[in-house]
Amino acid sequence: MNKKIITIVSIALLLLTLSTFAPVFAYLGAPYDPYYTGTEDYGWSATGPYAEHLLITMYGSPEAEWDAMKLGQIDITDWPLTRAYLNQFTNASGSPPYYTDVAVADYGAALGVRFLDMNNNETRGGAYSMFGDKTPVELTADNPHIPGQIVARGSQARAAMAHLVDRNQINILLGSMFTSMSVHITESPLFTGWRSTTANVFPFDVQKAANCLKSAGYIDNDGDGWIDIPGTNTEIVLEFYVRLDLMRKTLGDWVQARLVGDPGGATPNLRDYGPGIKVNRHDVSGGGAWLSVMCDKVHDMYTSGWSISRDPTIHYGLFHSKFYWHPGDPPNYNYVNDEELDGYMEDSVYTDTVANAKTAVLEAQNRMNDYDAVFNIPIFSEWGNQAFKKTILNTGVNWKGIINAVGYGPRSAASWEDSFLNMQPDGTLPESALPLTIRYGWKEMDMPTSLNPYQYSWVWDADIIFHAYTTLASANPYNPLGNGPGETPPGDFEGLIYGNWSIGSYERLGEPCTNMTFWLKPCLKFHDGTPVTAVDYFYSVQMALYMRVDHPEYGWIGLPAWFDSNVVDITPEFPGDTLGVGVDMPDGPDGLKICVYYNVQSPWAFWWAASGIPVVPKEKWWDVFYPDPTVGVGLDGFAPDPQLIGTGPYKFYPYYIDGPLRDAVHYTPGSHMRMDKNYLYYDARTGDFNVDGTVDGSDFFILLQAWDTTPPSDPRADPNYDGTVDGSDFFILLQNWGNNYSYT
Repeated sequence: MNKKIITIVSIALLLLTLSTFAPVFAYLGAPYDPYYTGTEDYGWSATGPYAEHLLITMYGSPEAEWDAMKLGQIDITDWPLTRAYLNQFTNASGSPPYYTDVAVADYGAALGVRFLDMNNNETRGGAYSMFGDKTPVELTADNPHIPGQIVARGSQARAAMAHLVDRNQINILLGSMFTSMSVHITESPLFTGWRSTTANVFPFDVQKAANCLKSAGYIDNDGDGWIDIPGTNTEIVLEFYVRLDLMRKTLGDWVQARLVGDPGGATPNLRDYGPGIKVNRHDVSGGGAWLSVMCDKVHDMYTSGWSISRDPTIHYGLFHSKFYWHPGDPPNYNYVNDEELDGYMEDSVYTDTVANAKTAVLEAQNRMNDYDAVFNIPIFSEWGNQAFKKTILNTGVNWKGIINAVGYGPRSAASWEDSFLNMQPDGTLPESALPLTIRYGWKEMDMPTSLNPYQYSWVWDADIIFHAYTTLASANPYNPLGNGPGETPPGDFEGLIYGNWSIGSYERLGEPCTNMTFWLKPCLKFHDGTPVTAVDYFYSVQMALYMRVDHPEYGWIGLPAWFDSNVVDITPEFPGDTLGVGVDMPDGPDGLKICVYYNVQSPWAFWWAASGIPVVPKEKWWDVFYPDPTVGVGLDGFAPDPQLIGTGPYKFYPYYIDGPLRDAVHYTPGSHMRMDKNYLYYDARTGDFNVDGTVDGSDFFILLQAWDTTPPSDPRADPNYDGTVDGSDFFILLQNWGNNYSYT
């Protein structure tokens, strides 16, 4: 008998013996202990969500949301705990004993760094810029660096600030309130092997700081004890913007004291060695910082913090000179501009191997710390602990599926929907607890600034947007950096919209370039039920090119325009249609294949294509954008598509509203926002290949029809997306046999 027939008959006989077969959802540890154990049994899945609602409540400060957790008002928080609250939530002898129903996830070193930013613009909102002054000066003999060297005056002012930062002392101060670690380069401590060990370290030395200033001509011209603008009797007044959270407020207090403190204090300051520098301090929220620092750029200094991506080439997007513009809110709002640094950063992204990229990254770090550079000052990276409830409100039933992502924590920016996608009850809920709601606390009050997936610039905007919109892929939260520097692409990814991919090369103008091919998952739908095809991705890229490359003044999308500006061609395969844009797209069998061609060679191309573009429905967005993209019809603004339709696990409520979202009852600025479960969020690994709500014989028949075909004759029968319909796909069906799902 034919081997294929024997195999199929055997499978059929086995299925006949099944009544129900419970799915396996193995979450790490106890339901309230999500710590990664090091096993391969990852605790997350791309299936879900299990909660009907996601309710985001805005509290205005971390302390307010932590107090709300004490009162049982929220299930999960968004900010690392201070030591005081950490002790309250973990103290077994505390009164009241919060630890009995509040768990704390230790997620290790944050995938991010806190900086003291300095504005490198030559003028700061039209005013004199101490740190941006390009006037050439010759270093004097008492300068701690290289006497006789010609440098820019502003670089010596920045070097002086670097000598005024005592990372050890700051770490001691912060250590009494947080767990943190000092850093002197721009990479997170998580980037093992990608952090320079030879970069210059500026020791804390106030005398050297004073000498740097004097050598650059920053002196007290009128004898009143304060440094003046060179050649004048006008005092320099630094506009210092300090974030309100305790972590950065503490940093701001310490830095300010080094500039204006009275002589003879316990810790030296400038006035112990000469004139001080006056400071005009602004304590600002995230929204205030965005407007004054990122948009208006009227700051001299700012206590910033970047939750950086898992890509160690992030320097390029943050500090390359071409990513500054005005007006607008560019990523390089400090206008770091240095030809040598630009070159290293370009070499880190445009190269043929990860090893070459690593060399360039290390050189970029070294350049950032050169005495004639010092474009900003990395200071510390926190070691994070976040709190969440063990049980669901008023039920006694535990939460399970809370994912503690490496470097990010339970509220995971590694993959925005990780915990909210997977959180579910570990048992049966009483009727009174239904519909199930995840209550998420925010420290910010004046966010989001935008719900436009093509025009946002703030992590808080993204924290909402990417529950509703998804990119092609998501990183494994337990292994966001991958297994080794030789990987292409580095990192461990899970396809959200793509099912399989390949990376290749082609020749363009005599140079090798990179191309990517993706096969999208079958059966995926937008919130309104429209199928997701390669055409939607094609137009998503076209709109991103327009918004992020041709018109960066509209804002940036969290990922810089260079991710898209290297696209020279993108070709979806679908039943023939050019849709009137002059791009000939060949026929294809299913509308699920997409090819992306870059005009450069890069090992990072996978990330650019798979995690850089939110996929939106062409039918909704193209009416806004086309046929007159030259004027940017409707693409800017708070929410260009008032229906806000995406592919994500949650949708805005009500997603079909007429008029601005700000008028919707379920978004009250400064108070709360509610998002609802997307019942159409479907993953073939559920085994329900025909999406009829039940894993049964009809799904087995789909598998049977496509058995042993490569590539699959029916893509639905290949739930593990390995390109062949075989026993591994049958095992997924077997695991889910008898399950029922609701898609309405």
